[in-house]
Formats: sequence, C-alpha cells, structure tokens
Amino acid sequence: MARSLDPSGRTGAAGLEVLVVDDHEIARRLAETMLEAFGAEATMASCAEEAVEQADRHAFDVALIDFGLPDRDGLDLAIDLASRPGTRGAALIAVTGRARPALLPSVLAGWIEKPYSVRDLHAAVTSARAFRHAS
Repeated sequence: MARSLDPSGRTGAAGLEVLVVDDHEIARRLAETMLEAFGAEATMASCAEEAVEQADRHAFDVALIDFGLPDRDGLDLAIDLASRPGTRGAALIAVTGRARPALLPSVLAGWIEKPYSVRDLHAAVTSARAFRHAS
C-alpha cells in the first residue's frame, strides 16, 4: 500500500482527474507521484500541443499548467484549454516560477509558485475541487 502524501490526512483530491502540463520530465514525474499519492489520477503532457490533444480526448477536473512552456504562452494555453471539451469547466492552475499577481486572470482557479511543496500542491488541487463544485 502506498504511503499517503496528503499532509492533512484528508482525501480531498481522491478521484480527481488531473492534467499536468510541464516540459520538464522531472517536474512531471514529481507532480504525478504526489497527485497519485493524494488519490488523484494524473495524465501527463510535455507541451501545449499534447495538452490540447489530451483535452480533446479526455475529461479533466483540474489542469496544472506550466506557464514557462517553450512552445506556447501559459496564459494563452489556459484560455484555449478553457474552451476544450475535456477541460471546459476544469479548474486551471498556473504552475510557474513567477510571483503570483495581485489579481489572477479570470480563466485561472489558482496559482502555484515553483518550487512548490506537497502542501502547496495539495491545497491547490483540493481547492480546485471546491471550484468545480461551485461552477
């Protein structure tokens, strides 16, 4: 049995379908490991094109979007994903080394600054579940 990485002991992320978009393999693997320990199902995309393909084929509750992708601006990708069948209504979360702006773009449900902790990821994903229920 896998040890839970959920720092709160709750299972707020259990059952969530999460799309992880990051061009760095280690970052994707780390996110996948943490998400699966939370009970979420993680699907990986290494670039914007793969993310769009996944969003056209599969439904997601949450998308973690690296805003430092080399092939496309992260905000532009988030806007595109917001209109795709599989990510329309999903909680879109920026994952970036940039400081969080005072006001998030309306398409985003959250912002995680790299490097992030297990607690940061858990808080963002579980608050995304609340975002989905409020939509």
